[in-house]
Amino acid sequence: MDKQPTITLSIKESGAPPNATYLFHISLDGRALLTNQSLSPQDSEKLREISRSFSSLFEQSCRPEMDASAEAALGARLFALWLASSWEKIRAAAPSGSTRFLVIIPRPSCRG
Repeated sequence: MDKQPTITLSIKESGAPPNATYLFHISLDGRALLTNQSLSPQDSEKLREISRSFSSLFEQSCRPEMDASAEAALGARLFALWLASSWEKIRAAAPSGSTRFLVIIPRPSCRG
């Protein structure tokens, strides 16, 4: 059985609010594909909005739920922010037709 490729997205917030941005690296099976990438301040704010919205699901007194279309829309927004601009490079490096695993690793920021 062939090993499925693992795409790793490593993320770190940089800077101080309200100008904090997100820095990220993308690797495939431990091999760097893109390093020192940065979301724009506007995209970083969009990500914080997504985070606040998603976190609010867990502030309810019942089990958090999202319907399938809301989950798909969330996935599309996250893909657009993190992977869309480099997807062709990722696809070219990953075996065609294979299942791909995505691992997301948040890194602590260096703020005191």
